[in-house]
Amino acid sequence: MFLVAEIMLLQCPECGYSLSQHSAQCPRCGCPNYALIERKKELTRKEQTNYWCDEQEEKLDEKIFYHIWKAFVHSLLLVGFFICGWIFKYKFGYDVAVNGIWMEIAAFIVTGEMLMWLIYCILTGGLIGGMLFFFLTMLPFAQFDGADPKTWQIILAVIVFGGIALIIFLTPIMHIKKVFEYSGKKKRIRRQTVSYSEEEYAELRTLEEVLPNKK
Repeated sequence: MFLVAEIMLLQCPECGYSLSQHSAQCPRCGCPNYALIERKKELTRKEQTNYWCDEQEEKLDEKIFYHIWKAFVHSLLLVGFFICGWIFKYKFGYDVAVNGIWMEIAAFIVTGEMLMWLIYCILTGGLIGGMLFFFLTMLPFAQFDGADPKTWQIILAVIVFGGIALIIFLTPIMHIKKVFEYSGKKKRIRRQTVSYSEEEYAELRTLEEVLPNKK
């Protein structure tokens, strides 16, 4: 069966001369073997489609890794916020004159988050830009009077640092959302791949030799 397929002859559509199915053109009139040309196009499309899918998947893998890393780092910052707040306020004895639970929360936020906010600014804005932005956000608290800040400064601290805490909390969530988004895209791209065997790969290489691309 295999030998019959190998020696099967075609009829030239132009002159009717018999030629092998693996001939690039009719040896009598030079008419191209259109069946061979179409087969080459089909295999080329398959190869290019799968190559494009592989390339896109690699790019998405890089993005997924980037966002997983960012989510991990900012999750550590979020945990570090609470750890620093506990260490600075309750271990190192740093305290402010507090009146009620809201003042207590304000003192915890200010002492716990300044270091985390500095790290966050540097990670997102670079060393120089991050430090500059950090000091700009700290300006309203530059006039703290020792351990007895004014009420308006405490309220401002709750607003500013509360917003900072929200940013640090939401950032890993946004990165995780991106991970799921890119994972979905990767699945959709994978569904676009076509069946392309090693035999077809070898066949295409042979056809490229028989039917070289015209320059």
